[in-house]
Amino acid sequence: MKTIIAFLSVFVAANAFSQEAAKMVKKADSKLASYYIDPTGNVDRLWEAKTLIDQASPDESVANQFRTWSVVGRVYNAICALEGDSMLIAQQFGKRYPVKYPDAAIIAFEALLKAKQFSTKSHETKEALNAMAEASKSLNNYGLNAYEGGDFASAYKQFAAVVTADEMITAGGIKSVFPNEEDRQKQKYL
Repeated sequence: MKTIIAFLSVFVAANAFSQEAAKMVKKADSKLASYYIDPTGNVDRLWEAKTLIDQASPDESVANQFRTWSVVGRVYNAICALEGDSMLIAQQFGKRYPVKYPDAAIIAFEALLKAKQFSTKSHETKEALNAMAEASKSLNNYGLNAYEGGDFASAYKQFAAVVTADEMITAGGIKSVFPNEEDRQKQKYL
């Protein structure tokens, strides 16, 4: 009898955490939406969304769902955009911005690969590919920043991901991130 009660209590606790993870994904998505309403005034919402999605995404109950990885990708895309602005401002003054999240673009890209993998509807696939196009810009910027900082392994990984993203994006019927084939080839054989 005690074994059955112990088993049931473990099952109930696991089920409660599973539901909690799903709620965290939903809340992270909501926080991200709040951030986009006023990015300057709601930066704290972005960090709250990051904390929530980082805690929820490894959970088995949500790890195989499109929404989870779409939110991870979009949160990290937002982080990249925020840091990208800082990189550009520093560049204007001839300085190099010390990136706080050097893997943000790769995390976004890999999350969006998973989102595409778990998409079951055409609009989900299109959403993942559009977010991947956005991530490819960040991959390029982060790659350049890594290159200029002497981190060639990271730069290579980021630049290679841009090419992979572009191949997936164009295969999905979305416009290439490269203006022409020559630029694509330069990126590919960089």
